[in-house]
Amino acid sequence: MRRRGFLESMTAAGVGLTAGCLDADSIDEDLDVGFFFADGPTIAWEHAGSEDVVALETTPDRTVVATERQLLALSRADGDPAWGHDLRGISALVSDDSRWYVYGNGGVLAVDRSSGDELWRVGGSYQRLFRADSAVVCYRSNGRETIGFDPETGDKRWTWEGTMVHTYTPEFGLVPGDGYRGFDLNQGTVEWSYRDGDRHVPVDVTDGTVVLSVRPLGAASRSLVALDRETGTETWRFGDVDARSWAGGVIDGTLYAAAAPENGSKRLSAIDLESGRDRWTVTLDEAFDIGTTSPETVVGDTVIVSTPWGQGLPTTCAVDRSTGTLEWTREDHGLVSVSGDELVFTNDDGEFLGIRPDGSLAWEGNMRVVPRVSSPATGELVYTPPEIVTFEDAFAAAFVGTNGLELWGETRGRRRWRHQFEGTIDGLFAGGDDLYTLVDGTLVSIPVD
Repeated sequence: MRRRGFLESMTAAGVGLTAGCLDADSIDEDLDVGFFFADGPTIAWEHAGSEDVVALETTPDRTVVATERQLLALSRADGDPAWGHDLRGISALVSDDSRWYVYGNGGVLAVDRSSGDELWRVGGSYQRLFRADSAVVCYRSNGRETIGFDPETGDKRWTWEGTMVHTYTPEFGLVPGDGYRGFDLNQGTVEWSYRDGDRHVPVDVTDGTVVLSVRPLGAASRSLVALDRETGTETWRFGDVDARSWAGGVIDGTLYAAAAPENGSKRLSAIDLESGRDRWTVTLDEAFDIGTTSPETVVGDTVIVSTPWGQGLPTTCAVDRSTGTLEWTREDHGLVSVSGDELVFTNDDGEFLGIRPDGSLAWEGNMRVVPRVSSPATGELVYTPPEIVTFEDAFAAAFVGTNGLELWGETRGRRRWRHQFEGTIDGLFAGGDDLYTLVDGTLVSIPVD
């Protein structure tokens, strides 16, 4: 759950970090100082020259780092370099069982996971890469070409000229445009076409079903249409709710879909994915009217629904899965993780909270530093979400631009430790049981156990 991009976008828009809010030394001592280790974490190693890290993954003995100019493998034990390959303009890192792939405006590079040897590279500029069963599917930055490369050799297997192929599974993609087309990612061929009205929008692709939002010709409202993923045959249609737009997702065979009407508040419907039957529909609070709404997780008999992270924090609510009863709503509460029967949130007061499915408070604790930015429109201080990475029974949190890093236990809601760096934090990464922090261009490895 990385928030660095959000902060960078605010800086680009002319929002400056407010002096005083970011200095950890200026904050009063913690009220719960007895709850964490005074000596802080153990730092395993540091690696300089990593100021432009874009992604990080780990194996049992390697930390693989993609910077904007290099794919680099470091010893997970001591940080010593094992191998490296140059490629300019790297934007992301993708892996499968036998290879690492990096791509960007300098092309695509494939590296053997075991040996670190370069397998192949191709030139060009690419903005997306997806590993299908028997093809590496890459979308060209020119916006008009998708290419399937052979994973073994890098040779072109197929080329699709036209609107980008949206990838969903190792076999299946969708091509938007004049209707929607089902696309075989391994063969590079269109398998079926579907059209009903205009402006088809995919809502979810799962369990052999494609769910589209469509507006039939002459209709004032949009409907949900389910198609068989293999054939494109329509299996059911749901239009019982007035909708200007739809958003949602599938959990445990139920499509939780939020309809934004022309007037009034959003309505959330639970729809059986197999039959299209409406199990229930509930009206959400007005706070959900801004942005998209989608299901996050299910805890027991409760489904948790949220708006996206963005400028500020999401609005989150809990709905009974059986009856559709709206149980509680919390504005400015972003879901961090789920620990057993507890939901861990962060709010705009810089607190972490453990919330039970019934909405009751299990625990709460404060971060030491709560930075805000000054809005150029109003001059008011606006809360900025922290960067958070999660582990099996803990999560780490920090605010980009500060020097304080904290590790919290999910089950008790207590801070395990807090560490202050001499430099400022640029990002957080999780790899296995290790926490990685980027501090003034130096990558720092911290074991969590």
